[in-house]
Amino acid sequence: MRTLLLTLGLTLAASCGGRADKKASDQTRIVSLSPAVTQVLEQIGAGDEIVGRSSWCQASPEVCSRPDAGSSLTPYLEVIASLRPSMVVMEDAAGNRTEHLGEIAPVQSLPWLSASQVAHSIDRLGELTGHPAEARRLSQRFRDELKQEPPAEGPVMLTLIASDDMGRGPVFYIRPDSLHGAAMHAAGWRNAITAPPEGIPSLTLEGLLELDPSTIVIVSGDDLPAADVDRLKHSLDDLQPLSAPGAGRVYVVHGDGLLTAGPGVLRFAEMLKEGIPTPSSAQNASP
Repeated sequence: MRTLLLTLGLTLAASCGGRADKKASDQTRIVSLSPAVTQVLEQIGAGDEIVGRSSWCQASPEVCSRPDAGSSLTPYLEVIASLRPSMVVMEDAAGNRTEHLGEIAPVQSLPWLSASQVAHSIDRLGELTGHPAEARRLSQRFRDELKQEPPAEGPVMLTLIASDDMGRGPVFYIRPDSLHGAAMHAAGWRNAITAPPEGIPSLTLEGLLELDPSTIVIVSGDDLPAADVDRLKHSLDDLQPLSAPGAGRVYVVHGDGLLTAGPGVLRFAEMLKEGIPTPSSAQNASP
């Protein structure tokens, strides 16, 4: 690996011809290995500084057309080196492969689990890119609009992640201790799942029937055509005696980037608050 990086470095030096191009050296050139970080960079006005993006890009067509640099788990070192970045940015997560990235450019691994961590990391991105005011406006929204604690009173919702086999196998849900769980709380809803799971956040169909939430929201991180929305809305109809389908309380929310841990979280909270009507108090009465 060290030989590979050395070869890449020599190749880049030869391609630059040893010239001292001050404008190029001073320019911020960012490789973002996280979709959420990419979205934040675009929103604070630093999208033009992104020279490489992650394999899971959910950003503007302009940014997504830039070279695929892999992910924080599987970075494409040759591609990243060829882009001559001034920094590589990612979410801090277990399993990140940073040991060789630091030989190419400084690595910024940003905390990104809670609303407060995301807000702090957005401020840091503003400092790194010269967009502090824009970053502060966005980070303040995370501080003001996302709540980590559920409302003391309020309707109950189960939020499921859309899949092609919805209704035919285990379902995956949004954890109460996640950023999207905080968005549910901010929209005034309590999570039907009250305790964080120890492993993968999933329910068997039997577990779903036993839980029997009065409201179910199916969320997709893609912009769906009407036919797919209708299919998802009725994907649980055959699960008798599940209450929500019979009561017409299965909803679908969707949109590009909605499931990433960036500004899409704020949009998710707005969609729940504005687009999902609360059920009657009788449906939400505690047993």
